Amino acid sequence: MRTSRFSETEIVYDVKQLEMGIPVREIARKYGTCENTVCRWRGKYDGLSPSELKRLKELERENSQLKKLVAELSLDKQILQNVLQRKLRSLRASGICSLSCSRTTRPRSAGRAGYSYCTGRCAATSPAGRTTGHCGCG
Repeated sequence: MRTSRFSETEIVYDVKQLEMGIPVREIARKYGTCENTVCRWRGKYDGLSPSELKRLKELERENSQLKKLVAELSLDKQILQNVLQRKLRSLRASGICSLSCSRTTRPRSAGRAGYSYCTGRCAATSPAGRTTGHCGCG
């Protein structure tokens, strides 16, 4: 992006001159710009003091940093989701894990409460070597 020939404090000063009643054409001729540029300056910087301009620039800088941070975090999240999906797909394909556990519920029979058991298809091995499952059956 092309930078301006004028600093923002100069532009604010020009806008102040417009507020004092100096015509747009005269300011444009003085600085060698077109009248549209001066009108654009007035729209952007009208009513700003130099301290407010400094604060505006700080906020714009902070905003751009936050946007970059959000973009990086969104990318990280997407990468992690892709890795997780691939891992689950490979576990399902190998028969070690299914998101719907193969836990089976036996119906109640006469006078006895029903119970459930797991067939063990959802079991996976933990780093400690124990068999665990995502359903908590292991």
